[in-house]
Order: sequence, then C-alpha cells, then structure tokens
Amino acid sequence: MGIVQYSQDNVGSYADLLTIPQLCQQQTQANKDDIDGVVNVNNWLMNLYGEMCLDVDYQGYLDYLKTGTAGTDAGDCKHSLF
Repeated sequence: MGIVQYSQDNVGSYADLLTIPQLCQQQTQANKDDIDGVVNVNNWLMNLYGEMCLDVDYQGYLDYLKTGTAGTDAGDCKHSLF
C-alpha cells in the first residue's frame, strides 16, 4: 500500500487517487476524531487494494520475515527493517 510523496506528478492511480490530498480527505472527514481518521485511511486503502482484513500478529510477522529469502515477498521487505 502506499501514497507517494510526489502525488499528482505520477501515472496511474498515483496521479489522481493515491495522492496526499486524497489521504488528507480520508483522514480529516467531518465528525471523526484522530483514531477514527486513521481507521478510515486504513479501511480506504484496504478497500482499494482488495484487502479483507489486517493481520496484526506481531510474532507471526517476525516468523514470516525469518523465513524470507531474496526474491520472495518476505525477503524483499526484510532489507528495509535492518
């Protein structure tokens, strides 16, 4: 998932959908407190990417990273954590 810093300068969904203004709109919708805004952003992005739930099992995530090898999803994200 991602919103790019240089939104509206890119192509595809980064040009008009995954933009900083869209993110801010989701975060600051009327009648929302801070945590509700974060939940709204999360739900918005999960919906855009077709995600159904968010796995928050920390130990499971660590185990996933430990099994990562280069060229796999786990291995490719592992480098950014060290």
